[in-house]
Amino acid sequence: MFQGRWPNHLSLDAKNRLALPARFRVEPADSEGGSEFMVGALEDACLYVHTPSQHAAFLDRIFSRLGDTRASRKAKAYILSRFVPVGADGQGRITIPGFLISHARLNKEVLLIAQESRLEIWATEVFGGLESEVQGTGIADVLEAVFAEEEQERRSLRRASGSAREGKSPST
Repeated sequence: MFQGRWPNHLSLDAKNRLALPARFRVEPADSEGGSEFMVGALEDACLYVHTPSQHAAFLDRIFSRLGDTRASRKAKAYILSRFVPVGADGQGRITIPGFLISHARLNKEVLLIAQESRLEIWATEVFGGLESEVQGTGIADVLEAVFAEEEQERRSLRRASGSAREGKSPST
């Protein structure tokens, strides 16, 4: 499990390569001494870095909720198109594709944030804006909103579960 903020700023080189710290290269290296990662982006202005097993679990968690409607198939295609496999060389450098650099507004200096089952790559100024936003809102307010949303989801599930036990559909 990943946690925390990498204490040093990292830099993209002229070839859009980023050297991942050794402690985050957890999958076994391939025969040439490199490792493979999945790098991609969804809605936030950052990049996700997963090991192959982390990426599979990430997709399973999302796709298990999507179902098989036309809209969900489009969502799946979009999500899959936003991630690319990248190999790390012997120094642990990964090359980040241009469309992902644009999405995350990456410049030379980046931050690496560890988020449980993934690493996130942030442009330093974008992450600084996020920190200011959270601090301006007050972290207590942010956490309260998150917990309130989670509690609302639990109530909805209990209502649906109770209706199902009584033989009623959730809408009755």
